[in-house]
Amino acid sequence: MTPADKLRAAATLLRDHLASAATDGPWHAVQYDAPDDFEAGLGTTPDEPDIAGHGYEGGGFVRLCDAQYAAAMHPGVGTALAELFDAAADLATAYPVLAHDHYRPACDDYTCDLMCRVAAAARAVLGAGPTNGDTR
Repeated sequence: MTPADKLRAAATLLRDHLASAATDGPWHAVQYDAPDDFEAGLGTTPDEPDIAGHGYEGGGFVRLCDAQYAAAMHPGVGTALAELFDAAADLATAYPVLAHDHYRPACDDYTCDLMCRVAAAARAVLGAGPTNGDTR
């Protein structure tokens, strides 16, 4: 799989499978006032945890900061990342040398650095770890 293929695969996963199936955003973390095992839920409005509710059955969040992070990464963010991955895939197709992960400290080219960072994000979406060498 070429670097451009990996970028397109990450875009497809985010846009066509994850973001399109999830509840539309933006999302909000909903903090619970009552002491419980769960500090927060997730909802489409600031007061209603209609995505992840309270308790074990509702899939609530043990920590408020986790709910806040999940809310920040709603499907609109996934769709925007998919668009970024598609644009980077087009660039990688046009200029293949930019898409190869390499020893970043030796490269002072901003475009190259940005492409490497976008490729790392795509690998993370696909569940792959970072690479230390060339991805050819």
